[in-house]
Amino acid sequence: MKNTTAKAIILTSMTLLLSMTLLITLASLANPVTAAINPTVLIDLSHSNTHGGDLDAFVSDLTVWGFEVVLARGGINSTILADVDIFVQSMPMTNFTADETAALASWFAGGNKAVWLATDSDFTTGPSVEGPIYQNALLEAMGSKLRFEPCSVESPDINVEAVYRVLVPIFNRAPGLAYSLTANVRMGFFHGPAILCGWNGTDHVALETVTLANVTWIAKTSGSSVLVETDPTYLAYAHTEGQKGPFVIMAAEELGTNKIVASGEAIFTIYKLMYHYPGERNYPQDDKILVRNVFAWFKGEVIPDPVEPTILNTITVAPLKVLIDLRLAPYLSPGSFDDFVSDLTAWGFEVVLARGGINSTILADVDVFIQTMPVANLTADETAALVSWFAGGNKAVWLATDSDFTTGPSVEGPIYQNALLKALGSKLRFEPCSVESPDINVEAPYRVLVPIFNRAPGLAYSLTANVRMGFFHGPAILCGWNGTAHVALETVTLANVTWIAKTSGASVLVETDPTYLAYAHTEGQKGPFVIMAAEEIGTNKIVASGEAIFTLYKSMYHYPGERNYPQDDMILVKNVFNWLAVETVIETELAVSAVPTSVMVETNVTFAATYTTSGILAENLTAEVSVPVENASVTVSIDTISIPAEEVAPGEYNATWETTTLGSFTWNVTATKDGHQTGTTSGSIEVVPEFQGLMIILLLTPIVAIAIITAKKRRLLRLA
Repeated sequence: MKNTTAKAIILTSMTLLLSMTLLITLASLANPVTAAINPTVLIDLSHSNTHGGDLDAFVSDLTVWGFEVVLARGGINSTILADVDIFVQSMPMTNFTADETAALASWFAGGNKAVWLATDSDFTTGPSVEGPIYQNALLEAMGSKLRFEPCSVESPDINVEAVYRVLVPIFNRAPGLAYSLTANVRMGFFHGPAILCGWNGTDHVALETVTLANVTWIAKTSGSSVLVETDPTYLAYAHTEGQKGPFVIMAAEELGTNKIVASGEAIFTIYKLMYHYPGERNYPQDDKILVRNVFAWFKGEVIPDPVEPTILNTITVAPLKVLIDLRLAPYLSPGSFDDFVSDLTAWGFEVVLARGGINSTILADVDVFIQTMPVANLTADETAALVSWFAGGNKAVWLATDSDFTTGPSVEGPIYQNALLKALGSKLRFEPCSVESPDINVEAPYRVLVPIFNRAPGLAYSLTANVRMGFFHGPAILCGWNGTAHVALETVTLANVTWIAKTSGASVLVETDPTYLAYAHTEGQKGPFVIMAAEEIGTNKIVASGEAIFTLYKSMYHYPGERNYPQDDMILVKNVFNWLAVETVIETELAVSAVPTSVMVETNVTFAATYTTSGILAENLTAEVSVPVENASVTVSIDTISIPAEEVAPGEYNATWETTTLGSFTWNVTATKDGHQTGTTSGSIEVVPEFQGLMIILLLTPIVAIAIITAKKRRLLRLA
């Protein structure tokens, strides 16, 4: 499996597993595809299938997940299919012969078989343009109702810096098969993809509007995506050029005891594909989790609901003080609010709750001020005290509100927050309106899923690192103030203002309460809309979000998401507090490898950490390993030094190495049990003078391995 190298910028003694560690337990289903302990996967490479190192990674992971892999390079026949359980064909560039098709159809008719056919779009006039046609012939021969459309789809709103680099944000969360296949998947990346349609026995039909027996859609493009006919040789069957999405781009079908998956993106190929990490231009995506889920289904395993994120606590020498104003925010959920305060403490903050108002005394030692969804305005004295405190510099503020979704007291929250933003000299403003998302939501348009995040290098990338999908319940949006008029942040750039998140292109502005109308937008206007932004004012920092961080009802700080839809709000919150506390925050991507407990574990996480300001000599390099296998043999090797790990609790192992030597080091961790490897991970770290109390923390479970680098850093908000 390929290693992923990333850059880690040091946090203030705060450690969070930024991937919201996907601790997935895999259990057996009653009716697996095959009774084989290690099902055999045949990957067809006989039809001009191009590939690079991604195929090696795919094969390696299939082996780790408990499959035997056979590569077919000389064609398909009954002999090579004899002991095969699963057939995979990714982006063929030549057609199958009649004999090959007959052999596959006969093999499939034997039952208890699984097939994944993947293709690409007609993005060019080269040999791959007919891939959908070749795959459709196989689907027809196997009796499937699924078909590929010989066309392309482009996404103008949710993409990786080009419309043909399509980010896929809509996943089927229906209970049962659909939920298992999409578990823990927030965002997919399909490069220049095709879409799917169905065959009802007479005609081609659109899977977005027609339900076919035993067919389950898995993923869809956004509502703003557009069908494009790049090559006119073949035209789409059930859709038309210029038609807008969402479009089904991946689906599954059950045919008796057989299973079929069809995807409009190649699993592996020589160019962009589903099986590479991190995503295109380092945009985070979950395709490898999606692939793993499919093979879990093929093998007869089930993935249950997401679990709580894992937080590692560290000792802080001089914690920053966070003041949360509660006098004007009475709507508290004991669960989400308590979790929020608990995590702030774990991350190294000292938390003070203000229930009796704001004044200079309570603000005296405060570094960060939080006000979320107020139901009344600050008094003139409170505002003056906050302005004076903020003017002292090196301060941070997060103001959050909700929309005008009702006529209750919270409807004026945006107005109250705007008064405070104005007093602090901010260019940010809340729009007193609502936004709804008809295409990307949690089963209702006001339960808005937010799929667009700013990946520009620097501050934006730091704030959105590892965030794929946000959930904003009944939110407001933002606009700007240029000193003369309100302006739309989607079209106007204001100095030192950075947008963080946007709604989809199909989202709509709604004026639920006519008391106040939007300033820079109009009712019925379509998105994307900026829903969260940051601003730097000298040495001060401001964050504004159109969703409450915590509240009595739905908020940013709860997990799992609404109706168990996976989302990354808690990672987003953590990123914000990293920035509020220090000058820069972590910039990294975490790879997830989910495997059943009965087979080996493999990860591909590598971190190279650097920092550029003057500091103190590095010391105390520590490796911690947690492997949920008791009485295993766990060894940590750093360059040529081998360090046995001690089992400090059932399935938990620690090993320590101290150094004051500067330079680059390579570490490997291997766990074995009864002579069988149960876990391995590796990485590299550059020890530079700016690190103090440096730690490498490794977490291995039966299905995921995560590495985080952290180090103690001097408080920056205290510096003049």
